[in-house]
Amino acid sequence: MHTVSLWRLIRECRKLALGLAVLSLCGVYFQFGGGVIINSGVNESVANYLWAANAWLWLMAVLGWGQVVFTQPNKIIQYLNGGVFCYYILHQSIVIVVGAWLAQFQLSVGLEFGLILVATILGCGAGYESLRRVPYLRACFGISAPKQNHPNNSIIPYLNSGLRTVCETVKLKNGGPSC
Repeated sequence: MHTVSLWRLIRECRKLALGLAVLSLCGVYFQFGGGVIINSGVNESVANYLWAANAWLWLMAVLGWGQVVFTQPNKIIQYLNGGVFCYYILHQSIVIVVGAWLAQFQLSVGLEFGLILVATILGCGAGYESLRRVPYLRACFGISAPKQNHPNNSIIPYLNSGLRTVCETVKLKNGGPSC
């Protein structure tokens, strides 16, 4: 099957895959809770096939819906795409530092995971926002240079244009040399 046809099929079957994934998840929970799907010696094999089918159905549902949702123009995705490598670099250090610091408090696994997750998301976001404004550090963290005409990319073009405007105003008022 051609690759384009496979992706189109996955996109077109996304609703069916999601419905079957939810249904198979119900079967998995039933089986996991001690229920018996088939009252015979093949119950373990059926459970194994159900687990495998559940995994594949969720993959197909996520890939299908992802094609629909994430291929539309979206400002948030465009913004975050610029920071993928930066987030990748920062998250490793943040997870280790926050995890080591939280280990001393003997928290439950769930609470510690949640705190590490929140700290990592906030730390990566703050780091990306800070680093994208510093031209020399931007390159070290894989952040591309901002487009010159975009108003929210950096403050540097505004400082330069503001300085030129001030110099031109002084020059016009005084009739003197330019800056």
